[in-house]
Amino acid sequence: MNVLLALCVALAAARGSRDCPELMIDSCHCTAERSKQFSRQSVRVKAVCDDADLTETMQPSSIPNTTVSLILSNNKISALKNNSFLGLRSLERLDLSSNLISRIAPGAFHGLTALRRLDLSNNRIGCFSADMFLDLGCLSKLNLSGNIFSTLPEGLFTHVPSLRALHVGTDYLFCDCQLRWLLSWIRSQAVRVGNESVCVYPTRLHGLELRSLQEQQLTCDGPLELPVLQLIPTQRQLVFRGDRLPLQCAASFLDPTVRLSWSHEQRPVHTLEHRGLYVEDSIIHDCCLITSELILSNIDAGVSGNWQCHVTSSRGNSSIGMEIVVLETTVLYCGAERVSSNKGDFRWPKTLAGFMAFLPCAVSRSGSAPQEKRAWSHSDSAPQEKRAWRRCDRTGRWAEHDYNQCSYTSQFTRSLHELTQMSVNVSSALMLALQLSSLTSRAALFGDVMDVIFVTHLVERLTRLVDHVREVSVNIALEALLLRPDSLMGLLCTVEQRLPLLPQVADAPQHNTLLNFRCHTLNVSGSPVGQLSQNTVAIASIHFPLATPRSVENCTCKLQLIVFRNGKLFPCTGNSSNLADDGKRRSVSTPVAFTKLDGCSPGSPVQPVTVALRHFSLGVDPTAAYWDFDLLDGHGGWRAEGCHITGSAHNTTTIHCAHHNNLAVLMVRVSRSSKSDYGYCGGAEPMKHGEHVNGSAIVLILLLQGRMV
Repeated sequence: MNVLLALCVALAAARGSRDCPELMIDSCHCTAERSKQFSRQSVRVKAVCDDADLTETMQPSSIPNTTVSLILSNNKISALKNNSFLGLRSLERLDLSSNLISRIAPGAFHGLTALRRLDLSNNRIGCFSADMFLDLGCLSKLNLSGNIFSTLPEGLFTHVPSLRALHVGTDYLFCDCQLRWLLSWIRSQAVRVGNESVCVYPTRLHGLELRSLQEQQLTCDGPLELPVLQLIPTQRQLVFRGDRLPLQCAASFLDPTVRLSWSHEQRPVHTLEHRGLYVEDSIIHDCCLITSELILSNIDAGVSGNWQCHVTSSRGNSSIGMEIVVLETTVLYCGAERVSSNKGDFRWPKTLAGFMAFLPCAVSRSGSAPQEKRAWSHSDSAPQEKRAWRRCDRTGRWAEHDYNQCSYTSQFTRSLHELTQMSVNVSSALMLALQLSSLTSRAALFGDVMDVIFVTHLVERLTRLVDHVREVSVNIALEALLLRPDSLMGLLCTVEQRLPLLPQVADAPQHNTLLNFRCHTLNVSGSPVGQLSQNTVAIASIHFPLATPRSVENCTCKLQLIVFRNGKLFPCTGNSSNLADDGKRRSVSTPVAFTKLDGCSPGSPVQPVTVALRHFSLGVDPTAAYWDFDLLDGHGGWRAEGCHITGSAHNTTTIHCAHHNNLAVLMVRVSRSSKSDYGYCGGAEPMKHGEHVNGSAIVLILLLQGRMV
């Protein structure tokens, strides 16, 4: 089989190299098809270099000139130079989405006269010019969405007369008078505009589709709204004489008329070297952001007061400010401090004793473009910003704090927190339990104590509905029974596989069947192996001889049963003389059955259990074993004492144990290269914290309730 697989790979590679002999990048591949044009056969090549860690476009000579489709998405390309694709005259589709492109040189697409589809979405392009699209006379579809531009210059599409589909959705799209030309051009050329192309600014047009607007709605006479207006630092600053403090201002560069300036107590500020004031020249970044820096060095008492950064433009003006307080050395204050927590990274400034400091919550980032926190001008109605606060007491020590308004920085923790906010009832419990099982199965994501707290909280709420919710995991079956041993001789429980009643939730583990218990009483001795031989959908059968001479009348026992489809929750034991593998590398090759009997007469002996297990992986030298949680410094391991194999037939093994615990059959696998769903062993290292949580969460959900037998 391995030889055949290697041969197939070699043939595929040979075919790829035959189609693209010039393409020397390992992570790229080519496919080719033959088509008839003008009664002649021609080769149409598709070259794919997706997620290949490219930092620049490849040399056109390294790509077959018969290539009709070139996929360069999900790389790290930052710029497109002039003639980047010269010579690819047959190219019809070019995908450059999800890169880091911020600059496109004029003539970058020179020579692509046959190009019909161009995808530049999800990059960092802040501005466009008409000469970027030279030679694209056949272009019919253009995707510019997900970039950081706020407007498009008039005449941008002069060189693309065939354009019929356009996508311009961004987080900063400004629908004002500067886009009137675009609306008129779209309608005159019958261009289809994507649904995601909606206005973000100004507020009165927020969320409206660009294509649905009327030209009279696109005006520039409203108050100035800036997608970005920031001043760093944002809070009141406490400084001492002689300190140095830089102030940085950033604003959206909506058009070339945007300017930045500074003032102190409403008086203009310019560079004054003798006073230690330095105003740096403004810098424009990626055509979309303008920044200015003011440096205050050798601070004296005259620096105290309000400092403001002003934005002026042809559309209007705005400003943002902060206060500086120069302290005497005898003043009590709380020192600047950086606090990192599961709610974010907070840099608390110096704060006067007896005052409170406030900081905005961290902004969740998504997509390829940075999500800048919006600062509102004084004339705007500011939204209620989520903030954290901290109090500096009268002795100059940090005291109470509150981060409750802020979200958790971990997406995993946020998902668990969102589950805790959901209502739990009979109709929602099953779906909630499946989502919880899916989340907690990813053990590597557990990194915060709140993850465990949220899981515990959810489990406690779900246990109240356990009688109605019994399908928690596709890999686990659970049952809890109340028994009266004096009234029956035994109990036989079988675990069967069946199709799920409800569709699986997204991202849940994909299995075709669920596990379900079926139990019935026995007044004569029963055979668990007989149940498996007669029932092809059964994977485990458990037999309990319950009645004993020392049983007390009306004694009630609580029997708890779990069957795990496989041994993934139990790590490999390695080579240890204390464990069930006797120095051999064994792994779980059957389902794992857990049994526990509580509440019977104190004088009753421990009841043995007989279990028949269907094994799904090939192996030799089987051993009956139980899981001892105390081994390996509390990490747990398999032991054989008190368990032995009583029989084996076909793919079923029967074991007898004097322990009520996790029981399984361990075998030496025939092939170490295979990792089936059932014979998989997780490695010699102990289970991860999240795996314990997942197992505990699932077990707690269904064990606390029982039925009277």
